[in-house]
Amino acid sequence: MTSTRTSLTPPALDTVKELLRGPDPGRTRLELKLTLVTPMFGGGVVAGEIDAAQPFRPSGIRGQLRFWWRATSGAQYSDATALLQAESEIWGHTDAASPVRIQVHKPDKEPAIPSIEPKYVFFSIKDKENAKHLIQGNFQLHLIYPADFEKTDEIQWALQAWLLFGGIGARTRRGCGTLRWAPELNFLPPLPSTQPNMTEWIRSNFSGLPGGGTREWPTLKGAKLLIGEPGSTLDVWKKLIATYSAFRQARPANRPPGRSYWPEPEAIRKITGQRLRKHEEFTADPLEFPRALLGLPIITHFKDEKAGDPQGTTLKLSDSERHASPLILKVLPISKTEAVPMALLLNTDIAQRINGKLMLKNYNHHFQTGPYASPLDIRPTARTKPANQRRTLREVLQQHLGHLGPEVTL
Repeated sequence: MTSTRTSLTPPALDTVKELLRGPDPGRTRLELKLTLVTPMFGGGVVAGEIDAAQPFRPSGIRGQLRFWWRATSGAQYSDATALLQAESEIWGHTDAASPVRIQVHKPDKEPAIPSIEPKYVFFSIKDKENAKHLIQGNFQLHLIYPADFEKTDEIQWALQAWLLFGGIGARTRRGCGTLRWAPELNFLPPLPSTQPNMTEWIRSNFSGLPGGGTREWPTLKGAKLLIGEPGSTLDVWKKLIATYSAFRQARPANRPPGRSYWPEPEAIRKITGQRLRKHEEFTADPLEFPRALLGLPIITHFKDEKAGDPQGTTLKLSDSERHASPLILKVLPISKTEAVPMALLLNTDIAQRINGKLMLKNYNHHFQTGPYASPLDIRPTARTKPANQRRTLREVLQQHLGHLGPEVTL
């Protein structure tokens, strides 16, 4: 595939302001025409449902921009107190309105293709009737703020990161609600269509990000990025998710499938004292929940719970119900029909955040977990390894997603 080489540097900020300034000379107006390239799921007031009257909600977009501001410009702050103070000055808080107005114009939505694929992403949609909660469409997004606003560049960092790595609605970290922008209405140049150029374009585009090291929140500075080869948008997305699903559900390929390679099911059996008689105890297994490093809560259902295995359990933090995954899997659109698969591991020390705070809902039991995410060998005599021989989350993801391309540090 051939492509015209594009500039790796966005247009100068002053040029952008001059071109996009609205009729009010005291305010800057950024106008973007955005089109969904993967189905949008949820995003309404009720979890998992579309808001029929206003599917592309400004409040939801503001929430996305808040997150990506923290991940980009927020890295310049060393603690959460300073972060929240600076965040409120741009995006507002309960006592003061934001200087940034977010408007949605000309929303055009329609039902998505009546499919609930990939099933791993749409696990909560049980049948095609519920697929009405998936939509496709387009809208115009306007961001309006004072022309002399000192943090204009921080708004644009957040906007760029949201378009490239985020989405709209729910399940965006697994690729739902991915957006394509019309270059003629955007300050971002078109994405290159080849993998090496695209990787370099992204790295160069975010080379000026502040920060370094890790923060209490996920950051883009220091994140690990892998980008694959282009293909049909939905096909590359489904293949990417299928690869991740096989990793998360690793087990022997028997018929029926054998017991999980992961230690969590056995840990739950030990904690609850419940197990199906035919499932021998793996005495060497530690009480570890490595998949907690990929986000919480984790709901576990045992197919034999009526025959002796534990009832359904929920693994969560003792001080909150949810902890977002640091791993983002999605596609980057390069045309109306093609995209490249992408994996982004945000820079965060999630192990430190969750250590000692993991608990099974309805069970008063707290756990430690190390920075490990390695499926253990199913043989009872070889299921554990010393800590210095076990792979980290990043190493395991490299193994399973390394086919996308070489890892790049942002």
